[in-house]
Amino acid sequence: MIQISVNEGKNTSQIEHTKVIYPPDNLNPVWKEILTFDITNPKDIVSVKIIDANNNQRILKGEETFEIGKISEDHPLSGIKSQ
Repeated sequence: MIQISVNEGKNTSQIEHTKVIYPPDNLNPVWKEILTFDITNPKDIVSVKIIDANNNQRILKGEETFEIGKISEDHPLSGIKSQ
């Protein structure tokens, strides 16, 4: 599953996640979900985590954290700044 959080651990924290994809589709997962957040400050911190959620265990496989206002115009995520 994918977990996305904005300002995790703060009073303004927002956390959403996709559904868990189970075998046999979990080797090449595709998420067709839309997660919506209120991002009003360019200093908001966004965290994207890839989590393996097998057998009631959650194992962090990868994480990227960034400040929303520091996304450059040529970055693949630049489209989220204007939405």
